[in-house]
Amino acid sequence: SVDIGGQPSEKSGCSYTVATSKLYQMASTFCTFNEAWGMAKDCKLDGPTLYYDELAQIIENDKVYCYEEETEKAGGHTLVEYDNAAVSSFGWKEAGPVNFAPSYKVTLENAKKAPPQGFQVCTGTKYCLSSNNEPKHNFAWTDRVLMKGSPKATITQTEDYSRREPATHFNSDHLPVTAIVDLSVQGQ
Repeated sequence: SVDIGGQPSEKSGCSYTVATSKLYQMASTFCTFNEAWGMAKDCKLDGPTLYYDELAQIIENDKVYCYEEETEKAGGHTLVEYDNAAVSSFGWKEAGPVNFAPSYKVTLENAKKAPPQGFQVCTGTKYCLSSNNEPKHNFAWTDRVLMKGSPKATITQTEDYSRREPATHFNSDHLPVTAIVDLSVQGQ
């Protein structure tokens, strides 16, 4: 395997993403990189990148903006605005800030059918973010936890909100996301 500087890597069996690849460029919007090994770290949706995520917009906003692919003849993408009844107006909220690496599209770093070089970003764990070179299938935070309290139960705090990496591979290109929350229950 090769790191983004072109030097052989002995730390991992992962084929690191080349710094000029579109996948690397997209990942660098959301992640910082360990330049020594070319691995993504500290991936999260926050600050100015939060609303690049359509679900974050759906939860909070009355309008959702996303890029839709133009016809092949026209080329490129167009920013489209959609009306939306914000999920938060119905009492739903996300379990907490998204301070974890994307949960989709992942592959094991030593997968037998690993994507070609330039289509994989490793995060220092046994799972790597990957792309099959189809814009529709780029990595994303597709797996999330939405919560809603009730008159008898109030969510007081989120203890943990994170992506989990199973001990054994379970043949999916998604990783589970879990939340541990504290509740205040009336009458108990």
